[in-house]
Amino acid sequence: MQPLAVPSDSRVPAMLELVRNLSLAGGPQEVLGVFSRGMRELYGSSGYISLSVRGLEPGSYKITRLLLNADWSNMTASDPWGHWGDLPVRRGGLLGQIIADGQPKVIHNLDPRNDPVLGDALAGFGSLMAVPLFDQGRALNWAVTVRREPNAFTVHDLEEAILRGNLVGGTVRMTLLARQLAQANAAIEREVQRIADIQRALIPAKLPQLPGLTMASSYHTFDQAGGDLFDVVPLAPAGGALLWGLFIADVAGHGPASAVVMAMMHAILYATPPGVGGPGDYLRFANDHLLAKRIENTFVTAFLSGYDPVNRRLTYSRAGHPAPMLRHRDGQVTRLDQAATFPLGIFEHDNFQQATHALEPGQTVLMFTDGVVDARSPDGRDFGEEALATLLTRIDSSPRDVVHEVEQALIRHQAGRPAGDDRTLLVLRVE
Repeated sequence: MQPLAVPSDSRVPAMLELVRNLSLAGGPQEVLGVFSRGMRELYGSSGYISLSVRGLEPGSYKITRLLLNADWSNMTASDPWGHWGDLPVRRGGLLGQIIADGQPKVIHNLDPRNDPVLGDALAGFGSLMAVPLFDQGRALNWAVTVRREPNAFTVHDLEEAILRGNLVGGTVRMTLLARQLAQANAAIEREVQRIADIQRALIPAKLPQLPGLTMASSYHTFDQAGGDLFDVVPLAPAGGALLWGLFIADVAGHGPASAVVMAMMHAILYATPPGVGGPGDYLRFANDHLLAKRIENTFVTAFLSGYDPVNRRLTYSRAGHPAPMLRHRDGQVTRLDQAATFPLGIFEHDNFQQATHALEPGQTVLMFTDGVVDARSPDGRDFGEEALATLLTRIDSSPRDVVHEVEQALIRHQAGRPAGDDRTLLVLRVE
């Protein structure tokens, strides 16, 4: 079997170069630049008119390009998609007749004078070829080529032009969609960044100084915006002394949606009326409000403790959140794992229990979200609570040092693997 030899004077090399360059074009203007160069190589000097009926009433059209000076390099001189609304709507004339039935056409012995739309703009041109360009099965655009010879186009030319024009039209359409998608993504990124900025404004920029305690924290989101929250706020239980509320929470999932729920949790925390009671009553109040919002497939784990600086008592309630770790002076690590209930926002629940633990000087409390212990190594191993507890036994130092050592251990464990969740640490030490 012998392949058919392609004549050296055929247009195949030029067509191949045209389609190759079209595949590399990055935008509508670049597509048209490639097209204009290819057309000059294939057909020499001619005139070109492009029309669009997109979004217009039947019989109406807009002229998006009118190039009649034999210089196709002007194809990219303007961007009709950038000022579509400014283009006048036309009706009738030669162009109206051409698009009336939606069929491709070749016209010889053209007599284009005194046209009601074009006037004498086509004077001197003797033949015309018009090709519909399809978008989702409809002829929404037209490519019209004119030549000075009275019979310049053949049926073969028309066949080629139908395929070639729709190839170019499809490429322009895809690059337009790509540009619109990029613009939409950029707008979404800006909005997500605004959400992230608002979210970070809700996180304490500086922890307050509490009598008898030193504290440190770290806060990292998986994406621009996240669903973790921590805060240190004054609580005023009815009939009791002032407590300092140490709060850490984690909204299920991550990203902008979780960040919005996190902002709701922050608002609920600060909207709790005075005299509500201890940490358990605060969590019950938050649970009632989250349930009232009816946010499907969303829940919040939370740990809220009230610290009494007078007698160093920590009263806490835990809603589905990992139990904080308590490092004793001898290095032993235990958990503050009592008073546990379901996460917030799932069930109606009136019995958020409380537990109280008397802290002693030299003890350290480590609060964290599950993004810390769920951090994975390249081979898929979780960091785990046991590794965190073992690390804590070796750190008899300030909360700032504890935060630093935990973060370094996570970096070593992940070994370059990106984080899969938000992670937050809140550490306090009794002085």
